[in-house]
Formats: sequence, C-alpha cells, structure tokens
Amino acid sequence: MEIEDRMLYDDLCNLSQRLANASIRDYSRSNGRSREAARRNMAFFSVGLKLLLPKEGQVCNGTDCSEQSSSEIAPYFNSGDQSRYSFQVPPEVEDDVEKEMSLITARPGFVRSPIFGYSQDYSQFLPRGHYTRSERLKNYFLATMWYGRMGFLLKGCDKS
Repeated sequence: MEIEDRMLYDDLCNLSQRLANASIRDYSRSNGRSREAARRNMAFFSVGLKLLLPKEGQVCNGTDCSEQSSSEIAPYFNSGDQSRYSFQVPPEVEDDVEKEMSLITARPGFVRSPIFGYSQDYSQFLPRGHYTRSERLKNYFLATMWYGRMGFLLKGCDKS
C-alpha cells in the first residue's frame, strides 16, 4: 500500500503523461487509419490521466484534514498536488473522454465503451480494499483498473 502511494502512483502518472504526449505527437503526424488509432490512444491515456489526477474534494485545504506523519498514508492530496499533477485533455478526444469518465463514475454495469466500441463492465470501477484508505489510492485503483480492463481489439470491433 505504501509503495503504491509513494512510488507507483507517481510512476504511473509519469508513464501515462509520456504515453499521452507520444500519442498526441503520433496523431499530429499521421493520417487515415493510423490517425484514428493515434486518436484512440490519446483518448485512452487521457482517461487514465484524468482518473489519476486530484479532483474537487480530494485535496486537503489545511482545515478539514489532520497533519499526517511521514509513515502514514495521507487521506487527501496536498494542495501542491493540483499543480504538480495536471493534464489538459486534447480537444479531439474531449467528448469521448468525458463519456468514459461518466460511465466510470456511474458504474452502470455492461455498457458499450465510447472509445473502443465494445461492451465493458463499468461496475468494476469501485475502489475496494486498501484502495479506499486515501484519495490518491482511490485514483490509483481507478487508473489501474482502466489500464488493465480496456483491451485493444484487433478484430471484431467496428466503432460504428
């Protein structure tokens, strides 16, 4: 739990940011089917980053949470995390990313993914176990679920 909180969270943020930036570059340099693949990659990594980043109500403002010792898991993100962890979703994928985020938040069960076009069980996006002990761990759980559950199908998936 401490390794996920103190190391793997940052590693996943950094890796996601680098892969999102690479997919943005790929998108700008490609055309045709390659461009659509790069666009979906942008959307995929954008969702992962949005899931990781601190949201409203997840940041300690100094009055609603207690000071934590260095050996404990802090329940909230600290105020510097909002500027440290930031990402702007590319406009080309903003609509798809918001639709996926809505499904992840609502957890309606099996629904067709706006990005990938196949049915996905969104009920699995409920943090559980030790991932409920802090906002950072909740976000880490959601992002790892996203990255682990969403497959890149090569056949049998027609977006239309």
